[in-house]
Amino acid sequence: MKQEIAEKWADALESGKYQQGKGGLHKDNQFCCLGVLCDIFSRENNKRWISDDISPFNSILGKDDILPSKVKRWAGMKSATGILKSNDLVTYNDAPQQVKKRKDFNFKDIAGLIRRNWKKL
Repeated sequence: MKQEIAEKWADALESGKYQQGKGGLHKDNQFCCLGVLCDIFSRENNKRWISDDISPFNSILGKDDILPSKVKRWAGMKSATGILKSNDLVTYNDAPQQVKKRKDFNFKDIAGLIRRNWKKL
């Protein structure tokens, strides 16, 4: 992925401005780690989050669970879920017990993964 965007993303995750959520990109005031990247994209590209009665999650560019292809291209990501080896950032965010046998993997932990692995993402 692009280093400049990886740094912005990691900084945003570490900022304390985002409350971590699970199961989708953005719901109420909560975001998954990919939702934070989408929020950066939305602010830089004047795109809006959309809420509807179909999904409990807000969507951006028609997606509410993975990166939209436009965001993926903008960030230079290789996958829509942030694949790292045999796991992805979605799993670290939503089900860390499957990866590291941990109860949680917070945004600061995920920011560290992004900083160390931005070339692979």
